[in-house]
Amino acid sequence: MSKPFDTSLKELIELDPLGWASFFSPFPVESAQLIDSDLATLLAVADKVLRVQTPTLAYLMQVELQASHSLELASRLHLYSAALTDRHRLPVRTVLLLLRPEASASNLTGTWEQGFPGEPAYLTFRYDLIRVWTQPLDGLLRGPLGLLPLAGLTDEAQGQIETVAAQMVQRVRREAPLDRTATIETALFTLMGLRQNADLIARLIEGVREMEESSFYQLILRRGEERGRQEGRQEGIALGERQGEGRGKTLGARQTILRQARRKLGEPTPEQLARLEAIEDLAQLEEIADRMLSDIHTWDELLA
Repeated sequence: MSKPFDTSLKELIELDPLGWASFFSPFPVESAQLIDSDLATLLAVADKVLRVQTPTLAYLMQVELQASHSLELASRLHLYSAALTDRHRLPVRTVLLLLRPEASASNLTGTWEQGFPGEPAYLTFRYDLIRVWTQPLDGLLRGPLGLLPLAGLTDEAQGQIETVAAQMVQRVRREAPLDRTATIETALFTLMGLRQNADLIARLIEGVREMEESSFYQLILRRGEERGRQEGRQEGIALGERQGEGRGKTLGARQTILRQARRKLGEPTPEQLARLEAIEDLAQLEEIADRMLSDIHTWDELLA
């Protein structure tokens, strides 16, 4: 079973492949889309692989996410890269994101070589090494929305984590499509758990609830409601002017919970699925989404 942060990060890449490709590509990116990363012949799965199109070439971007110490990681990255090149006949650019200082193994330098003692290396593999905690906070706060939760992992954010969390949540509520808000916010607090204790995360989540009652947040909400109504009309969704935003958020939250819970807990029974679909209270759905961050193991625990 994958770790919660692992699932959250992969979902962020799925939500914004162009943002991730553009942020890490040294070339201008015209488009980016996810491709199958299951290297079945090797009994291995790369984290996420994007097919990136630039004005002059197409290539694959292999994005690997690491939160723990591993001396075998570099050789495994080379194996994935070689297999992807063989399968897709495209050059591969590997981007390794180390999510916290504990993941910084001594042999992770951006270059992996293979050779015999006293002889030049017969194989050199290079990859882009990103130590997330050293990244500028402002660049992530203002960067692609799909990378926004990484801001909470930077060293610069640690001394002002309450302020940074509020800034991230406000941007998500202001800019994210309705069906992606819950996913990005869940990823935001899940990733913070890599560097913060559970008590602080709980206080931050409570702070978000208090923020929702402020006049500033109500202004953001009204703007979001208007944007939601406009998007609803464009997509032909017949939502009422007064209830449309609430119903849209409820549907988006329920879909996000269902997608994440299936990955963590497996497929629900028809009865459990009916219980989830019967919940119309957005606050209750947000409580269930928060519960995904806790140590739960069954659908009944999630829906309690």
